[in-house]
Amino acid sequence: GGDEFAIAIQGDDVWVEGRKLCMSLLELFTEPFSIGERVASIGCSIGTSISRAGDINGEELLRRADMAMYQAKENGRGRYVSYELKMDALREEKLQLEADLRSAILNDEIQVVYQPVVSAATRCITGVEALARWQRPGYGFVPPDIFIAAAETSGLIDRLGLLVLRKACETAQQWPSIKLSVNISPVQFRNPAFSGHVAD
Repeated sequence: GGDEFAIAIQGDDVWVEGRKLCMSLLELFTEPFSIGERVASIGCSIGTSISRAGDINGEELLRRADMAMYQAKENGRGRYVSYELKMDALREEKLQLEADLRSAILNDEIQVVYQPVVSAATRCITGVEALARWQRPGYGFVPPDIFIAAAETSGLIDRLGLLVLRKACETAQQWPSIKLSVNISPVQFRNPAFSGHVAD
């Protein structure tokens, strides 16, 4: 979260002027601010969009700049990104991925596989690690780092995590002599209800 502001500039070369302004703003926010006796560090992410010859209206310009800003946030703090047409296609892909993942969770289509943990001393299996896997219809297996990141940004991580935890607990009952571990997202740990879900 955070506050958002829009700046409109015009001129013969708004691309160059816009870039200069972005660099100046980013440099400004690298230094902490003194507010009374407190010192505050403020992050800044900037998205830009350009209308040449007035071919794009203000609402569309803001939408594009907003999309570029979120891309800047994903790229890391203290950056600026200029809007590109491909961002619309990427956003559509992202939204469709999230919709398909939501459906997969609701329909219990997330698989849990178990990776053996082997003792280096005895070379025996001492435990297993539960890992989520998703075979997306029409696409095949989606890399875990892709769909787990999508779950975190779309608010689905709690549902996904509980689904994996439930399946892992069911398996643990069948393998009482095997230690079983489950990966938990940091987002889940921040949920006050998480400990209760584990107890259940």
